[in-house]
Amino acid sequence: MSNISPFSPAGNSFIITVGVANQQTPILLTGSANANISSGMPTQIRFFNAGSSAVWVTMSVTSGVAAVIPSAGTTTMGTPQPVIFIEPGVDLIFTIPCGFTPIAQAGAAPINGFYLNTISAVAAQPLWCLLGEGA
Repeated sequence: MSNISPFSPAGNSFIITVGVANQQTPILLTGSANANISSGMPTQIRFFNAGSSAVWVTMSVTSGVAAVIPSAGTTTMGTPQPVIFIEPGVDLIFTIPCGFTPIAQAGAAPINGFYLNTISAVAAQPLWCLLGEGA
C-alpha cells in the first residue's frame, strides 16, 4: 500500500496507559496479541492522545531504550531527545522507523515486533494506538 493512500488499519487497536517514568511496551505483530494484522507488516502507527498532558514516544527494536522528555532551554536548545511528542487530543500517524526484527521472549521463541517507549509529565495518560498503512 502506498503512503499517499488514506490510512488503512492493519491490526487490532490497543491502548497504552503512559506513566511518569519511562516504560517499554513490546508491540507484537504476529500471534494472538494482534491477530488481525493484514498481509505483510504495517509501516505506520496511528496515535491518539486521549489524556490531558503531552506524551513522548520513541520506537526501537531493542530493549532498554528510554523515552525521555526534553529539557527546556532559555539561551540554548536545552537537552534535545530523540522522541516524538503527541499533544492532548491530537491524532497523528507516524512511519515506524525501526523496521521489524525478532524480539526475544524469555522462555519462548522470538516474535516479530518492536518496542514502544513512552513517558509523560502526568501519570495515567491513555495513548490509543492502531497499526496500519497510508497517510
